Amino acid sequence: MDALGASNTVGFNTDCPDAWMDCPDNSWATGTNPAVDSVYQRLLALDPQLAGNNANDAESGTAWRISTGRRRRPYGAMRTWS
Repeated sequence: MDALGASNTVGFNTDCPDAWMDCPDNSWATGTNPAVDSVYQRLLALDPQLAGNNANDAESGTAWRISTGRRRRPYGAMRTWS
């Protein structure tokens, strides 16, 4: 599983050790913080073989774009919101 997106996908400024930084552990998509209960954690509970297969290629400050250079598979146009 790989997450593409912006600051909300990378857990920006979400109870981080320092303010104004990315905290991928707090990502709603691929995070590992139990308090978040991310999509990845819910899928992992259904299939433990998914362990360690959570990548997060989101970038804070990203806007709508076609991110052809960042994908591992051809998906088409990607929308990202912050």
